[in-house]
Amino acid sequence: MRASRLSDEYENGVTDFLQFAERNLPNSNGLYPCPCVKCGNRSPEQTPEEIRNHLICEGISQNYTTWIWHGESLNKQSVSHVKK
Repeated sequence: MRASRLSDEYENGVTDFLQFAERNLPNSNGLYPCPCVKCGNRSPEQTPEEIRNHLICEGISQNYTTWIWHGESLNKQSVSHVKK
């Protein structure tokens, strides 16, 4: 998120982010909130390709560190606390 938007590291991070959203929000009809600086996860939801373009051109909101709108839980449990 903090790498240069021109770097391979940033582009790979965008790809990882989009794959995470697709895995964790499977019933989204292929549309997701866009976390770019301009959209800020507000409607309307967009396609992964639109989000990719926004994240490359606009950048990601730096305060969006827990991806709650893209399937990440607020209450993460460490592996040692998960009951089997």
